[in-house]
Amino acid sequence: MFTILCIEDDADHRLMVHTILLAQGFTIALARNGDEGVALAKAIRPDLILLDLYMPRMDGFGVMKSLKADPLTHSIPIIVVSAWLGGDHFQRALEAGAIDIVAKPYDPEALAVLIQKHLAVPLKPVWRVRDAHPLEI
Repeated sequence: MFTILCIEDDADHRLMVHTILLAQGFTIALARNGDEGVALAKAIRPDLILLDLYMPRMDGFGVMKSLKADPLTHSIPIIVVSAWLGGDHFQRALEAGAIDIVAKPYDPEALAVLIQKHLAVPLKPVWRVRDAHPLEI
């Protein structure tokens, strides 16, 4: 199965992403900041990275610059997941190497669809807490 690395400083968001991706059958690796994320990406070479832009130690732009400069990690697709996409951040993220961008807060189904699109994998039913029943997407 595919491995996805989530680089995110917010513990609640890491838990939510872990829960969503685990339900889809992915192997998930989690990093709490940019430095950890770069080291982990080089160690495990995930199939896809979900990346927050604003984190301690190294922000998402620094992470992308580091990963894109390394032959071992330059081809790993990166989806930016951030609450800070105003101004030129959206364009800067794409120019830095992001293949897609998701604004926080987001619908879990939307994230699952984006991952499916970029990894070309079928989706499993996603549970919505508010509906308390599975939805096929």
